[in-house]
Amino acid sequence: MAHHTPFYRQAEIYARQGIRLDRATLGNWSGRACFHLQPVADHMRRHLAAADRLFMDETTAPVLDPGRGQTKKGYFWAIVSDDRGHSGPSPPIVLFRYAPGRSGAFAEQFLDGFNGRFLECDAYDGYDRLSEVARPQGPWTLVHCWSHLRRRFVKLARNSKSPIAEAAIRQIAQLYAIEAMVRGSSPDIRLSARKEHSLPIIEALRPWFEKQLSVISSGSRLGHPLRAQSLARADPLPRRRAPRARHEPGRERHPASLPDPKKCALRRS
Repeated sequence: MAHHTPFYRQAEIYARQGIRLDRATLGNWSGRACFHLQPVADHMRRHLAAADRLFMDETTAPVLDPGRGQTKKGYFWAIVSDDRGHSGPSPPIVLFRYAPGRSGAFAEQFLDGFNGRFLECDAYDGYDRLSEVARPQGPWTLVHCWSHLRRRFVKLARNSKSPIAEAAIRQIAQLYAIEAMVRGSSPDIRLSARKEHSLPIIEALRPWFEKQLSVISSGSRLGHPLRAQSLARADPLPRRRAPRARHEPGRERHPASLPDPKKCALRRS
């Protein structure tokens, strides 16, 4: 799945090696393999259901749309538990679930019966419903990802050379450096480092972000100097290719493009 090799591509790969396999045969083998591997998947799900912290994300994948002769967009949802960062005893586990859409209802369905408290995810609003779901242990606490936040600032800094975005990247880089320093340490050491070094940065970031948002809002008018500076420093948008020049009456044309009088005479005759 990592390389997206559907059955027809696998059949072509085998055919190049002189092995003829029908797609129906490959589908039959995969179905039998899934049947025998189902207990392993169930065991992985039980471990994930008992984990206190989980990560969840989704990605698109083209799937067959029977009757249309085309493919449609499907989604693979990944549910992950990985405690290696703080030398946790549990093995890393990744469980994939398929859904025909990206609705947060599928996330709630896949996590039904899970006992975890913290769910790390991106800022997709489909996950918001998990913070209100009724469970005996209470709703999920969503932990948003610094990487996804940093990605937006990197794109903004690359496209507009925004000094605000560049400053935000430097602030987040400090948090990355602290995490790299304590990665693999015990939970107590990691917690102590975060309280001593990371927490002051995070507490200073919130008012700083709010201040910058107010500056950006006040500079949203075209006449504002901040807006003008932003537009002046922004990279120009790519222009469409200029249309090919057409011949206009009275416009001199290149001799090579002029019609041959002899050929014209033959056509008229």
